[in-house]
Amino acid sequence: MNNQNKNSEESKSNKIPAGGKGRSRTNPKIWYKLDLSAIVYPTLQRRDFSSVYRLSVVLKEAVDPEILQQAADIALTRFPTYKTAIRKGLFWRYLEPNNRPGPFVQKDIRNFCMPMPFKAKNRYLLRIYYFDCRISLEAHHCLGDGTGGMCVLMTITAVYLRLLGHQVSNGCFVMDVNESPDPEELEDAYMRYANAKVCPARPGEKTYRVRGTREPFYTFNVIDGIMSVKEVMKVAQHYNATITEDLNAVLL
Repeated sequence: MNNQNKNSEESKSNKIPAGGKGRSRTNPKIWYKLDLSAIVYPTLQRRDFSSVYRLSVVLKEAVDPEILQQAADIALTRFPTYKTAIRKGLFWRYLEPNNRPGPFVQKDIRNFCMPMPFKAKNRYLLRIYYFDCRISLEAHHCLGDGTGGMCVLMTITAVYLRLLGHQVSNGCFVMDVNESPDPEELEDAYMRYANAKVCPARPGEKTYRVRGTREPFYTFNVIDGIMSVKEVMKVAQHYNATITEDLNAVLL
């Protein structure tokens, strides 16, 4: 979701957005530009709107918070754009490396996915919770999408299990914490794929509109359950849909 400036010192100093505290042309620093999608979320930030998503994994044994904190500290070095603070530039907000203590592992709470004030919790836009056998990650949407968040959560979980003596290999959503991020992870892919040359045809059917009575903010409706991926995939294929499309259709 983000793009790291890797040009020369002169180029970096010319591209640093205005408004960053402690920044000058003689003392350039690393910063991360929000891509075309991420730019929207900070502007939507307010007390009655949350741009926060939540992902969870469930283990077979109760979570040890001290070991989980160690795992988070190790794993987040692999994801520099998630260990950041958001700053306000002249026109747009941007991310800069956050070296403050944290983010700290916390015992899970009932009112999850709360809005994230940009200056709270040492300016981190990431929360890591535990409860019984569950590890949960909450992230502000300007840091990345669900796929990026899943990589962070699964890598933290893998490191946690390794610290407990389990063998967990890298692959899929588990990233190698000893490697540097792939340049494509920091790229604004919209600039490469979303342009005038890539213009898919509009679907013929009308877009579905959600109707009903709007619930007050801070109203929680939680559906919690475990399903077989094979069975869900079988149903989705029956309707010629992806798993995401099928589940969204059921929920709507």
